[in-house]
Amino acid sequence: MSGKPTVWQLKKRRRQAWRKLKLAESNLEESRLHLARIQAQCRLKLAELHQERVQISSDLDKVFELENRIIETGVFWELHEIETRLKLLRRRLRKVSVRIERLNLLLRKAHRKVRDSRRLVGRARQSYQFAKCQVWRATAHNFAPIVPWSKKLQLASSIRVPSQYHNNLHVVICLNAIHVYFGGENFPTDKGHGHYVIEEGFVTYRRDPYVPHGEGRLEAEWELRERDCQ
Repeated sequence: MSGKPTVWQLKKRRRQAWRKLKLAESNLEESRLHLARIQAQCRLKLAELHQERVQISSDLDKVFELENRIIETGVFWELHEIETRLKLLRRRLRKVSVRIERLNLLLRKAHRKVRDSRRLVGRARQSYQFAKCQVWRATAHNFAPIVPWSKKLQLASSIRVPSQYHNNLHVVICLNAIHVYFGGENFPTDKGHGHYVIEEGFVTYRRDPYVPHGEGRLEAEWELRERDCQ
């Protein structure tokens, strides 16, 4: 019987969701580059083909006018040559139209690939955010010990949490880090909260209220070793 997933399993799912998100973003970038190449290749060809089609249509109109004049004058032995010219022009027109349709089909496929890739990125981002929330919910109940209010204030002052948030604090003690949440709308970890992380006495992550989430910020600030917890 499968029970509730462990924290390790949830973190593994989060890593997998992150890899899928990065892969989807990479595929989206490749599809955009492919679309740009197709557009660059087809733009000039389509312009030439459209110009050729206009010229062929103009030649067809001229041949039709000539055919009408011949019929009116009664010189019917020249109609055979006119019909031959009409067949050649129509054949050229069909070939040009087919080439234009093929190029347009390539463009539509490239655009469709970009749209599909963008949709996959959106789904992968949602899955990753859901996996992050699951990890947080699973670990939020395992935090120990409960930090007294005086210790919270002392810790918040030592890492320079803005004083206006000192009455809206939530401190989480994990095995290798201390997480300080503050500034949420209704409670410290609510929407728009700030988040500081302390590891081995150093502040390794700072995100103030209403700054977007993301592991990229964590990786970018991972080497910031500020001794704020003296």
